[in-house]
Amino acid sequence: MQGVRHPELGRELQALKNDLGLLHRLLEHGAAFYQGLANLMSSATAGYMPSGEAAPLTASGAISIRG
Repeated sequence: MQGVRHPELGRELQALKNDLGLLHRLLEHGAAFYQGLANLMSSATAGYMPSGEAAPLTASGAISIRG
């Protein structure tokens, strides 16, 4: 069956490639949003460093679970 072409498979693969590209951009934008939010929160709680950047957040080591 070598050389047999499946045009429907080609269209499906191209659609998958397009969808994965969209997902990649969505994840990049989501990561940038949350990085910006973290910077905003750290500057509000820890202030700024002498370089003008937001001071890093320090994560607490405690976990609280209810339920």
